[in-house]
Amino acid sequence: MSERILCWLVDSSVKEQIVPDDKSTRWPQLFNYQGSVSYRFIFPIMDLDDATQIQPATIENAFMSPLLLVSRRYDADKLLLGQLHQQNGEWTLDWQLHDARNDGAVIIRGQARGMPNQLANQVVTALEAYTQEHNTITVKNVTQPRQVDPEQSSYSQFY
Repeated sequence: MSERILCWLVDSSVKEQIVPDDKSTRWPQLFNYQGSVSYRFIFPIMDLDDATQIQPATIENAFMSPLLLVSRRYDADKLLLGQLHQQNGEWTLDWQLHDARNDGAVIIRGQARGMPNQLANQVVTALEAYTQEHNTITVKNVTQPRQVDPEQSSYSQFY
């Protein structure tokens, strides 16, 4: 089952700075296109409820109380907060992933640079690497290797 990541992104290059889940921007499509089976990226609808409680400064300063409160309606597992900047045709995304289920603690931070599809790809790659690193199980053999006598092995009887 994929984790639901609610993306609160501020795009300083547009009038309505918080990236909404609508056709006015390509960011939701790019993130889900670059996504994996591990994640489903959702963006706020930015209706009256969202717009009155969340401002760009709320996201930029990671004020978790209002973000967690408003984010409940989206049933997200994680919150991705980020600031998008465009300069000389290149994009930069400074981002941080927060736990939406508990206290909003920061899980991982990063920065992505390049074209929009590259930014989304870099974020997804970083999330997957983090998840893989923290979900790896190491099995350690604490017993000594055992010697098998070929004369007594039932397997050796067939040769």
